[in-house]
Formats: sequence, structure tokens, C-alpha cells
Amino acid sequence: MEQEEYKREEINWSYVEFIDNQDVLDLIEKKPGGIIALLDEACMFPKSTHETFAQKMYQTYKGHKRFSKPKLARTDFTINHYAGDVTYQADQFLDKNKDCSFLKSVSTGMSIRQGVLEAIGISCAGYPTKRTFDEFFDRFGMLVPDVLDGVDEKSACIAICNRMGLKGYQIGKTKGFLTAGKMAELDARRAEVLANAARRIQRQIRTHLTRKGFIRQRRATTYMQKLWRGYLSP
Repeated sequence: MEQEEYKREEINWSYVEFIDNQDVLDLIEKKPGGIIALLDEACMFPKSTHETFAQKMYQTYKGHKRFSKPKLARTDFTINHYAGDVTYQADQFLDKNKDCSFLKSVSTGMSIRQGVLEAIGISCAGYPTKRTFDEFFDRFGMLVPDVLDGVDEKSACIAICNRMGLKGYQIGKTKGFLTAGKMAELDARRAEVLANAARRIQRQIRTHLTRKGFIRQRRATTYMQKLWRGYLSP
């Protein structure tokens, strides 16, 4: 889905082929032999505990490249998803599995996590931050006010990125795409501009108040001098 948007927006992107994750899915869901099947089997024995369930997994998947036992763990287990390792806790698995819906939820949850991790991996390798031209313009237009008159929003977005010396961005048909960390750079510059503007306003207010106080004092002094001269006059 992420890469489909890149294609629609016609940005320069080398398509990443999705990795076949069948071995991970088999580890989780295969019947017989998968983790869910082992869990279902363990629930059939009254004396089974989460410790015995974990030990059964450790023995069954000892040589599996997608399964590992964390150091010093007694019941935790790690699945090596293609986008990264995820550690699960086997505690209370047996009790929860007595609820018929739990078996399905565990399987679905693991599979969804596998897909989410792959999507995150593609997003981080590509352009995780994207904004429509008007959103980009509204937020960061203040960074280049001198070049905004008479230009369209797309051109304004390009001007903003270039003026800020931004690297790792692309301009699509309707959106600007930024690599990781670039939005933070722009936000930092924006915060700097706002802070400078606030300081200028504060200086102007202080100057105005000081001048106003000076004028008031001068008027009061002039008035007192007038009264004093009247008093001294014969």
C-alpha cells in the first residue's frame, strides 16, 4: 500500500519486493507442528503449565531459524519476523486458550504483527512522512515568505525544501514526501522563526511601553513646571 502511493504520486522509488514469509506463518499457524497447534495440544492435558508449554516449544523449534529462546528466559520466546525480532510471553497462554476465541486471536495477532513490521520497514526505508501541498505550505510557508508571492503551493513546497537545504525529499503530484527525521528539521527551523518573531514583538512592546512612560513623565514634569512658574509669578 505504501509503495502503491509512491507509484500514484510518481516519485522516484525502487520497488521493494515483499519477502515470502510463509516459513514464519507456518511456524505460527501450521497444523500440525505450529505454535498454535502446540498450544491447543497442551490444553488437552490437565497438568500442562505455561512452563511445560514453553519447554515443549524450546525442544520442538530448537533448530528453527525463525524461533529462538531469549537468554535466561523461562517461558519467553522470540519469533524472527522478517522486519525484526519480536519476543512473546507464554505466561497464562494455557488459561487464556480455554476461551475458544483466544486461539484465533493469537494467530491473527501474530500474523498482523508480521505484516505491520514489514510495512514499517518499507516506510522507514522510504518516506515515512508525507504532507499535501497545502498542509506543507500552511505549516512551513513562514520559512520563506519572500518567495511565496505568486507561486503555486507545489512550487512553494519545493522552494521551502531547497531554501532550508533539505536532503532526502521528493515532490509528488499532490504531496511532499520526506525521509525519516526531515520533518523534525523543518519543525526546529519553524520553532526558531516563531521564537525570533516572539522576541521581536516583545522588544517592540517594551519599547512602546518605555516611550509611553517617558511621554507621560515628561508631560507631568511640564505640568508641574507650569504650576511652579505660576506660583512664583507676582
